[in-house]
Amino acid sequence: MTMATSTPSLQDNLAFIYTMLSTKSHNPEAAAQDIWQTIVPQWFTPSEGYRWAMKAPNLTNNKTPDSTVIQVIQVIEIPAVSFECIEHPIFIVVCKHSCSDNDTPLDWDETMQVEFIHRISENSNSGTERMFGAVAIGKKAKFYRFDRKAQPDQRLAGLHEDVFDLEKVDGSSQVEGTMNYIKTNAWKWVTG
Repeated sequence: MTMATSTPSLQDNLAFIYTMLSTKSHNPEAAAQDIWQTIVPQWFTPSEGYRWAMKAPNLTNNKTPDSTVIQVIQVIEIPAVSFECIEHPIFIVVCKHSCSDNDTPLDWDETMQVEFIHRISENSNSGTERMFGAVAIGKKAKFYRFDRKAQPDQRLAGLHEDVFDLEKVDGSSQVEGTMNYIKTNAWKWVTG
């Protein structure tokens, strides 16, 4: 039995709206994490074959969390074999605290590059070479795709030029559009 799916919306999501209103600037990475814990489950639901989890935080030199990661895995049932599935990591969100030190284009790209390589290495037994991802710093986000087999200068590609700011009028619709794109194309991208 296939369940009908609706297109998620952040505009009508009370949990998202409440989280945005209760999140103060200059909070630790938990602020970005809280926001993305309301976004990710809207697009990647267990009833549609997704599972997601919080990964261990990355620690800075003073042993405080620098970032946390939400990883989404798509699970596909193998039709010819009952009760067997294939799963692939398809999307990660790196949630960082909002401070001016890490809110530069170079830092966004470097954070994503390092995190993709780390997560792909961590999942090396699954054959993962490609993934989608986002860096979330406070209430801002930038989306990427990564291809480990590409030339080094072409491995990381932004899915858009600008950083999306969820506090701006069009920020949530930009995030919605990108999340729809990732959900539609993730399996084909990571297994292609």
